[in-house]
Amino acid sequence: NNTRPFADYRFRMPDGNFGGFFGPAAGPNGSNPNFVFQYCRPEDQRLDLVQNFNLNYRFLKFFEADVKYGLNYQNRDFRFEVYPQDDNLNSAYWQAWIDYGSHLLSWAFPQSLTETGEISDQQQKSTFQHFQPSLTMRLDFKNDFGWKLPLTSTTYGSFDYRNNFTKTYIVSATDAPSFSPYTAQNMLNFRVWEDRVYKFITYGYLFDQKFDYGNLAGIAAGFRTDYSSAFGSGSKPFTFPHVNGYLRLSAFSFWEKGATGRIFPELKFRAAYGEAG
Repeated sequence: NNTRPFADYRFRMPDGNFGGFFGPAAGPNGSNPNFVFQYCRPEDQRLDLVQNFNLNYRFLKFFEADVKYGLNYQNRDFRFEVYPQDDNLNSAYWQAWIDYGSHLLSWAFPQSLTETGEISDQQQKSTFQHFQPSLTMRLDFKNDFGWKLPLTSTTYGSFDYRNNFTKTYIVSATDAPSFSPYTAQNMLNFRVWEDRVYKFITYGYLFDQKFDYGNLAGIAAGFRTDYSSAFGSGSKPFTFPHVNGYLRLSAFSFWEKGATGRIFPELKFRAAYGEAG
């Protein structure tokens, strides 16, 4: 609201009403908030429910199973009521009034009949579900199997499923009757602005394999494969591989005992490659 300080928005006209616009001298797009409060009544009711479940179980020493499920349910009921502004002298002079498209002011569209009052209802419901089971296997070949090599292995696999459902419905009624109180049923014009259902499902598989040789070196590789409803039921899955490895020179005895180790006590080289989309 770019309004210059000399504009007195507390001023009431002789009939007791506020004016919405004081002319371009008050500011290029200045508008009176008291006018909005007088003729506008928004009601916004929202419900946001978030629930998560997690089940974890370890068995046979080497295995860990984990299951996660999350639910996010949202419900919004937004009602925007605009009282008739036919008798407002300021609105009649400047052809400026409140409507659903602009919760402040709209200009020079008398054919929309929004100056005669409006009731707009917006209903939106959304449900998002996330399901992810996974299985991890950890092996220590030295401690578990008596190997002399300090080799450990971590194998991880999971399934990832996500479902998003959203329904939106927006309707408005204009041209209020001369009597009061009234409802949207008593108005003359009706319009459905939006009536839409959005569905999106994606699921995929993730696999990772990692080997570590003590704290000296390690290598890991894996891939993720995803399906998406955005590309239709006949689409092929998208696969994204990755690989990485490291070498920790500072863990070798020649480095720890040498002069270089005193200057650089920690040195690790790491390389990785991966694809995303």
